[in-house]
Amino acid sequence: MSQKSDVYQPKSVIWRDSNYAVHLGQVLGVLDFDNNFDNTFQKWKLTMQFITDVREAIKQKIIPDFEKNNQVALKLDEVAIMKLEKIWNGQTFLGIIRNQDQTIVHMRELYYEKPKGNYQQKDKTGKVVAEFPRELIPMPRLKNMLPVGKSDGDTWGIQIRETMQFKYAFEGADYLTVIKEGKFEHYLSDGIMPKFQQSDMSSLTMRTSMIHRPVYNAIMDILPRFFNQNYFIFAGNVQRILTWMNSYENTDDDDYDTDNLSTTQDSGLIN
Repeated sequence: MSQKSDVYQPKSVIWRDSNYAVHLGQVLGVLDFDNNFDNTFQKWKLTMQFITDVREAIKQKIIPDFEKNNQVALKLDEVAIMKLEKIWNGQTFLGIIRNQDQTIVHMRELYYEKPKGNYQQKDKTGKVVAEFPRELIPMPRLKNMLPVGKSDGDTWGIQIRETMQFKYAFEGADYLTVIKEGKFEHYLSDGIMPKFQQSDMSSLTMRTSMIHRPVYNAIMDILPRFFNQNYFIFAGNVQRILTWMNSYENTDDDDYDTDNLSTTQDSGLIN
């Protein structure tokens, strides 16, 4: 093997153990490492793969049957997983609730389904005491927020891997700066022409993948925060399963045959 190819070899390998409980502990350990050392996109991608892995292990009885063993409380929290999938793959909405004059933001809330009607403020008894218009911003997929190319801290914008509406992508940005630094210009024989007009800055139909840096930072404050909240619920579910499997492996239940586990795991792939 050439010296050049040696550079690309892994420094270490985590072996896939025939005991699935060991595998659960290994992946949780990798996720803890990524979380503690800010390997954010790596962690999020592995989390989504791990969800599929664990679900399939339950389906194939690699993880023993919860109901048969009176361990229903060990089931995965499907609501938390649904939220993780929607944050990662899309279909979330940021709700902005302002006062009646639309001058002060009262609340920001992330929705996993598109809400209908105005926001209703209720008292302790549940009576509606006030209603406020709700602006809904379709949020991009978290998996598409990894910047395209290098992200220079001095530039006004960051290119992501999907498009957003102009109104939200350019929020707070100066029109001339967007045109010049975003290279939104046509170079013609008789001069330079902008690709869009200043009035288009608030368009809900025109879209762009180049977004204002403060907008990017705001999105990357909101989506990861809610992702992590639900990730820790899922990780806690897996931790309980792992603890139970470690105590369960010494029993004689036919559903937990370690020889069969070895064959099943070695022939599979994490999707």
